[in-house]
Amino acid sequence: MQSAIDAINKSGGVAGHPIQPVIVDAKPDFSLYAEKAEERIIREKVTPPPR
Repeated sequence: MQSAIDAINKSGGVAGHPIQPVIVDAKPDFSLYAEKAEERIIREKVTPPPR
């Protein structure tokens, strides 16, 4: 995954913005993944880059 991210960032990122991975070890607990995604989107105001 990191190699793909590095390649995308080297070529200019997505819509001119670099990708910054967020690594979450939620084991096989899908509800924890949902909780962590919600944290990023709502609490930390992480949004996709503008188009």
